[in-house]
Amino acid sequence: MFNSLKGIFWKNLRRSHIYGVSLLGRKIPHISLSTNDPWQGNAKFGEALLLGDLRLDNRRFTSTDLLLALEKPQSVYEPIAAYMQSFMFLSDLSAISGNAGRKRARQLIEHWIRLHHSWAHKSWNSYAWKPGVVGLRLSVWLSLYDFYASTADEDFKRLLTTSFDKQLRYLRRHWMEEKDPLHQFWALKGVILGESLRAEKKNVDRFERYMNRLSTLIQEQILPDGGHISRSPLLHWRFLRDLIDIRTSIRSHLRASTQVENAETNLQECIQKMTPLLRFLRHGDGALASFEGALSPFAQGLCIGVTADAVDSVLTLTDAKTTRPPQRAPDSGYERCASRNSVVLVNTFPGVSANLNFPYSADAYREPGLELLGIEWSFGRHRFIHKGDVVIQLGPTSESESDFKDNWVTNLDPQLLQLVIKRHNKEGHNYIAFDAEYICESTSFYWQRHIYLSPKGEELRGHDTFRISHDATVGVRFEMNPLFAIEGEGEKIYLTLQPDTKIRQGKKNEKAYERLHIKPQEKSKQRKIVEPERWFFRSIGCDDVITTLADEENRTLLLMKQCEAHRSYTLKWSFSQTNGVNDV
Repeated sequence: MFNSLKGIFWKNLRRSHIYGVSLLGRKIPHISLSTNDPWQGNAKFGEALLLGDLRLDNRRFTSTDLLLALEKPQSVYEPIAAYMQSFMFLSDLSAISGNAGRKRARQLIEHWIRLHHSWAHKSWNSYAWKPGVVGLRLSVWLSLYDFYASTADEDFKRLLTTSFDKQLRYLRRHWMEEKDPLHQFWALKGVILGESLRAEKKNVDRFERYMNRLSTLIQEQILPDGGHISRSPLLHWRFLRDLIDIRTSIRSHLRASTQVENAETNLQECIQKMTPLLRFLRHGDGALASFEGALSPFAQGLCIGVTADAVDSVLTLTDAKTTRPPQRAPDSGYERCASRNSVVLVNTFPGVSANLNFPYSADAYREPGLELLGIEWSFGRHRFIHKGDVVIQLGPTSESESDFKDNWVTNLDPQLLQLVIKRHNKEGHNYIAFDAEYICESTSFYWQRHIYLSPKGEELRGHDTFRISHDATVGVRFEMNPLFAIEGEGEKIYLTLQPDTKIRQGKKNEKAYERLHIKPQEKSKQRKIVEPERWFFRSIGCDDVITTLADEENRTLLLMKQCEAHRSYTLKWSFSQTNGVNDV
């Protein structure tokens, strides 16, 4: 009762600009602010921050835009606002060699503190002081303290320590106010990391209460198959990394006790459960699948620049028993088909039994198209199909042409969807058959998709059969690797992937040249010659094949078919490696 009244008091006081006075007080004692952050940032994004030319989602952000994200985050693109306000960019700056990244980090931290710590400004209900944002920011500042503050002057360190105290006090009062379970998890992570560095003995008593709530939040967000409830590969990676951070913090900074041991054991069990699914969601290039799931713009900003190395780092630090990725993730709604050199991932939607209730929806910012049975395909270390889905546009329901333009089939209700999946593997030949039937008041359709993957992965075949209750235009769409050059038209199209040609250099290679009796003056002319990979795409049953080159990052193949109501139509397609041969 007392805690509830106290929470209401602080919540009401926060509406006043004098709330900042309540955050002043005795300095919170810390054991040590020296920490070891194991996560490697993205140097490419760090250099872009220094140059003031950051690009994301085909948008360009200058230094002015990035500073605006720190000052008025509501007025900028939300992923960038989340990226800057959470200070996730510090990890990217730390990946840059030299002192430039360190100096820029101190400048931006000091700028934020002086802007948002003034008690005269009524900003305590602003974006910058949302508990989830504060928890993320405090976690990053504590983890990367050695990077940006170890060589700083005493004035900066005093300013920083005062900010630590204020943000930790603020979080202890308000972390429970976050309604979104994921944001409350991030707020609580900041509290736990901050408390674990305190020297006071009473933090152990608080710790038990925090860990009990953390356990509840984790259970709410991990599905029975180990996937994150958002179904987003990026959020799955992010959540697993956060669990490792919490485990490392309590392991390193809290005295051994029964409560600490139990908390560490529970965290390790969750990490062990989620690790196979992270392997499941990887492609041959080591990076994660591109399925969005319920990835909100805010969460997208926390996962900017995730590379294969970042995924490797998480897998290395899980301390989980080595396990092969499963073939199925029925609760998360994905199927995996792998051969010697190839990986195919299919989005099947979670089963009705999963009963997922997302705290937010991503439908508002998706393009028209069915995510159901969408595929991604990689061969070797190349991502060939970034996104393979189906678009269905129903015929006009009236004489108005505008009805037809907006009549896309999207947002399928899983409660109205029946999906049957059959798998078969014989001597390395992989077959998956999907039968989907969707019936609602105004529309019903039947869709059968069969996929075949050869033992070495050099051939991917599929056929799609549709039967729709309305006249419709159906498109089977493949968003390809932008490195592909597309040649030809109609049913026969060639895809050429030209690899980079690199000059051999280095001491080890010099010895190799000597063994080959290459004269020194000829060394610079020697190149490792790699033949371009050539693939053949063939389709049968479509009315037209459209190839689009929207920009440097998009290559799309679109198989179009006009369908009459209640009639079945089949489109067949295949990708196969030609090895330079022009006919298949």
